[in-house]
Amino acid sequence: MKHYKTVLFDLDGTLLDTSEGILGAVKYAQQQMNLPSLPDSRLREFIGPPPVESYKRIFGVDEAIAQQAAFFHRKYGSEHGLFEAQHYPGISELLQNLKNSGRFLGVATLKREDTAQKILAHFNLKQYFDVIAGIDTKEQLSKSDIIQAALKEMGQTNASAVLIGDSQYDAEGAEKAGVSFIGVTYGFGFSDAKDISPYASADSPSQLLALL
Repeated sequence: MKHYKTVLFDLDGTLLDTSEGILGAVKYAQQQMNLPSLPDSRLREFIGPPPVESYKRIFGVDEAIAQQAAFFHRKYGSEHGLFEAQHYPGISELLQNLKNSGRFLGVATLKREDTAQKILAHFNLKQYFDVIAGIDTKEQLSKSDIIQAALKEMGQTNASAVLIGDSQYDAEGAEKAGVSFIGVTYGFGFSDAKDISPYASADSPSQLLALL
């Protein structure tokens, strides 16, 4: 089994269950923008990708409307939803074990980088990571861009790195960046066993250690 020197984590649905805050932000934006009501099963698709992209894809709106909706989305997040989240059981112990073993640890998220820093600090996870990389204010970076930026900041190569994430979006970003990928089934992105079957996977944070 490959031993990874560098371990990168997605945030939403991988390190933290952030569904409460994200769903609250979408519902607030829906209300402010008079967007059509959708079931929570569709709104969960907002967990992971940048908001502007999600509003365009899920509600079928243009760039200008999506930008307005994303403004209200972030407003709710900064005022109410930022800390509406919880640890996945065992995640702190996993990170401590990896840190003790001398790995380089990073976060590669499609959240705004400043937002990710605040969330991880609030939930006492920030101290485990050598780098926390996210999108900029223009939201133009892809998942693979963020992975490569994290590796560059740590001075590490893709050959000995792995991304842990909960969605096909994460898997595709890892492939494009040239790093390995491990999927987690406890998050939001993989809807059934068939979706995650091409990848190494874990059903809980405690199972991840054996794969790393």
